[in-house]
Amino acid sequence: MTDANDITAEIAALEDLRWQLRIARKTDALEPLLHEGLVYIHSTGHVDDKASFLSGCREGLVEYHSVDYVLTNQLVHGDTVIVSARMKASLTAAGALRDVDNEMTSVWLRTESPSGRHWQLALCQATRAL
Repeated sequence: MTDANDITAEIAALEDLRWQLRIARKTDALEPLLHEGLVYIHSTGHVDDKASFLSGCREGLVEYHSVDYVLTNQLVHGDTVIVSARMKASLTAAGALRDVDNEMTSVWLRTESPSGRHWQLALCQATRAL
């Protein structure tokens, strides 16, 4: 059995990797981190599934220039981890440079594949910080 501290360290590394890949626009490398049932709720209220999220990444609908992502809490329950974080970023969306400040909730699920067990992002919801 894996220790909760090991799991939280692994999830923290995956969250860091996810944002590094978004900034670098490495969508093909990002794809395996995403669960087939992904629900991604943007701070605008727009909702993506895995296919539409990846399509938007490939089209550069939102281009991240920098991201400061600070984990504030992780709740481990078996093969599920719920993550709370504060994300401040500089990005370009619809041709406009913007700075955003969001509270984030993510859910990671440990899944089985032919290559073994691994974590995948199943839900992400961004809410504008007050």
